Amino acid sequence: MKKTTKKHQRFLEQTIIHLSGTMLNISKDTKRLNALGNKKYISKRKQRQVIVEGANPKFISNLSQRYKFDNFIMGEGNKLASTTAKNISENPFLNSYNPLIIYGLVGLGKTHIIQAFGNEMLKNDSSKKIVYLTTEQFTVEFIDAIQNGTASGFSSFYKSVDVLIFDDVQFLTGKPRTQDYFLHIFDHLYQTNKMIVLSSDNPPHKLEGISERLISRFQSGLTVKINAPDFETRVGILKNRADSYMVQIPDEVLEYIANNITSSIRELEGCLTSLLVSAALDLKGISLDLAKAVVNEITTPLDTDQNIIP
Repeated sequence: MKKTTKKHQRFLEQTIIHLSGTMLNISKDTKRLNALGNKKYISKRKQRQVIVEGANPKFISNLSQRYKFDNFIMGEGNKLASTTAKNISENPFLNSYNPLIIYGLVGLGKTHIIQAFGNEMLKNDSSKKIVYLTTEQFTVEFIDAIQNGTASGFSSFYKSVDVLIFDDVQFLTGKPRTQDYFLHIFDHLYQTNKMIVLSSDNPPHKLEGISERLISRFQSGLTVKINAPDFETRVGILKNRADSYMVQIPDEVLEYIANNITSSIRELEGCLTSLLVSAALDLKGISLDLAKAVVNEITTPLDTDQNIIP
């Protein structure tokens, strides 16, 4: 039975900690790999609450420092969305661009762009109250507030922010009371010249199950689409992620992955992670054959003769 060396053990631990925020205890027997959750890491991961360095120490932004414009790989599919968001983040209080909506399919980098927006603003002015949250988080907080009789405080908190960054607004569908509260918060922020940034899987006019009043508010601002990454962008994303792990990966491996996983950045990065973990567990080098095996488990690989010319 193969045993992990200390070098491979450290590499595997660092790889998974980087992705999941969970401490690992790796048994010498690789068939008995056990992840032991460290409470400190798990709580941070669940809460997604990060106090940005230099920002108001009493205000939790929920922004992840992973997401910045500096490490966003730009290509033809996302250039307009990322450039627009960065420009507005440098001068956000322009009513003609409020709200800013970034929309596109799952896994294309919408969350990266809207959180980078918040991080860029805090870099320029650390006194700003900026909060990022998902629709799910907002809904859970709203239900808790109703049950605990603190709805007024809930509403007052979000009305007090300078910038509200709201992820996956399409999940407000079918939640009329949550929509009503969000509408009141939206109107207050808009009328007081505070910035609102939203992400969605569709443009406002295609959002179903959301009130016409909200749809009309969304349509009053700037809506920008993010498209699937092209081949060069996909390779760049893989190289950037490999560099973050300080791992050298042959170009033919990166290009094979980029050729076969074309629609989702999230899936692209997940494939690379699976490749690194497989190489570490099996004590193998990173090769084209291993990449083919990993890709085959994730998707149906394309004919290798149909290579996309860079």
